[in-house]
Amino acid sequence: MSIYKVLVNNRVFILIGIQLVMNLRYRGITQPMSTSQQHNTGAAMYHFHIADDHPLFRSALLEVIHQHFAQAAISESSDLDSTLQSLNENADIDLLLLDLNMPGSQDLFGLITVREKYPSVPVVVVSASDDMRTINRAMGHGASGYIPKSLSAEALNTAIKAVADGEQWLPPHIADQLSPITIEEKSLAA
Repeated sequence: MSIYKVLVNNRVFILIGIQLVMNLRYRGITQPMSTSQQHNTGAAMYHFHIADDHPLFRSALLEVIHQHFAQAAISESSDLDSTLQSLNENADIDLLLLDLNMPGSQDLFGLITVREKYPSVPVVVVSASDDMRTINRAMGHGASGYIPKSLSAEALNTAIKAVADGEQWLPPHIADQLSPITIEEKSLAA
């Protein structure tokens, strides 16, 4: 979440949000607050973890997150083992952005493993696949959202913000097409 201090007519205002802050930031009116200033306001700071084996895509995600969540802590991993290690060592991770296919994780194995070991950490699947069956299965196995890698940066921001705020997120054209996964599918994960 972006947190800014704004000085208007010699009065200091604390802004929390995205769109208003981005508009004011563009006009040069705002300054990012330091971590100590954020803690003094009682505002939360997010910790995101990006798990993807493609450095270029991790960099793109980092850029989008930094643009919209300027004070967020961001950690990274490139395979399932280092992702699980990071989750184990960092109890403060608020959101995991997880690629389905990276070393150590094929299909839904990584998602199922993370949901089993860290059920309180929201997981957004970030995948090159926009196959409806894959999306349906990912959501059925506990993903909080599904982001096709073909999405725009603005849609990516919307998705991350929604899940960080405790909502589920899917691309609008997909949300009404979900169906429950079968008992057989669910038992495969057990």
